[in-house]
Parts: sequence; C-alpha cells; structure tokens
Amino acid sequence: MKTNPTVLIVGATGATGKHLVQSLLNDGYPVSVVVRSKERLLSLIDTEKVENDLLTVKEAPSFNDLSDAEYNELVEQADVLVSCLGHTLNLSGIWGRADRRLVTDTVKRLTAAAKDNKKKFILMSSDGVVGPKDDLRPFSERAILAFFRYVFTPHVDNEEAAAYLQSQFPPTQDGIKWVIARPTNLVEDATSDYQVHDKPVGSLFGDTKIARSLVAKFMKDLISNSQLWERYAFQMPVLENAPTKEVPSKE
Repeated sequence: MKTNPTVLIVGATGATGKHLVQSLLNDGYPVSVVVRSKERLLSLIDTEKVENDLLTVKEAPSFNDLSDAEYNELVEQADVLVSCLGHTLNLSGIWGRADRRLVTDTVKRLTAAAKDNKKKFILMSSDGVVGPKDDLRPFSERAILAFFRYVFTPHVDNEEAAAYLQSQFPPTQDGIKWVIARPTNLVEDATSDYQVHDKPVGSLFGDTKIARSLVAKFMKDLISNSQLWERYAFQMPVLENAPTKEVPSKE
C-alpha cells in the first residue's frame, strides 16, 4: 500500500500556509509544522475529521531559532519541504531590520539539512521575482522593481531566496529538486481554478489575481501529482485565477 509523503511546512499559520495544511490533512498526508503557537494554528484549521497522528506541531519563536539538531530531525523525517513564509505587511515587517532575510535564511538552513538527501522543496514566492526564462519587462516595470529592491525588505528577501535555490541546486545535481511558485496578486476568495504559466503574462501591475486557497491547491497538487511535479521541477511557474466560465442565459 502506497503511503503519502510527509510534508514539512514553514509559514503554516500564514494566510496561504493554513490552506495548505488543511488541504493536506484532509487528504491524509502527514504534516509537520513549526509555529509560534500551537493554539493559534488549531484555531485556523479544522481537525475534527483529521486523524490524530497526522499533524505534528513544534513550537518555537521562529523556525530559525531551532538548533541544528532540531532542524536536522525535522528535515530527515520529511519527504517534501514547503516554505509559505512571508513578511508581515506593516512598517516593521516591510522596513524593519528584524528578520530582514527571513525567507532566505530559512531556505538556506532547510536545504543545508537536506542537501545529502533527495528531497522536494516548494518555495512560495511572488511574480515580482524575475525568472531566468522571463521576457524582458518594460523599462517602467524594471525601474519600479529596482526601487523595490532598494526600499522593500520582503522583495529583496524573495529574490535572494529564489536565487539561492537556482544557483545552489541546478538541474544537473541529483539532490534537492525544487519548484518556485510565483502567484500574482493574492486575494481571499476563489472564483475558479488556478491557471499556470511558465512566465509572467501581461503587466506586473495588471489586474491578474490568484486566490490564496488556489495557490495552496497548486502546491498540494505538486506533492500529490508526480506528472505535475516533473513538469515544473526546477522552474518558476506563475499562477493566476483561471477565467470563469460564463453560464449561458436562458432566454
């Protein structure tokens, strides 16, 4: 009997991470998380119909406060590593000095613990992060992204985390395989399924959107669907809501 892979999620109490935790548990996947508060996590998800032994929770002020031994143990027990980390959207989170490289530092420590093993790594990023296969953006968009690099901590952190995976774990190596998911503008309500592009389509500041629950669905599909994983391994797919189907009027 085939068993589901164990998934380690960082950023599990975030606006997208909680959807991924819930979806995986609902489908019988063992999930490990590191959170500041177990109580808060349990307030965000419904565990009523989830098997008791599927969810493992470790409490810590932040993932990077764990010792190397704790890191190694968590990573060793997992088959898939997922980062849904992001910066708090307030003055401290955007311009503060604390955790300026939260995502990058976590990616480095996770991959350091996993580099000798064949793990899968999914990084939730942003469509503002430029991929190697992307078309050259218009000068105005490139100028704004350059400004973001200078001013906004979260954008620089996302870029550096993605660059680290690409440079340290190229397709030629036989260890960690990764996918960097780049959602467009994140919204709460899902009105359709997700749609995947190999590179950004349209303007960086257009009206393309993707529901957080659909980003989580795509990441779960990467874990559960081997063909989808192979399609996007070592790539940076861009996610947006699929067009809604219009219902013909009855006249």
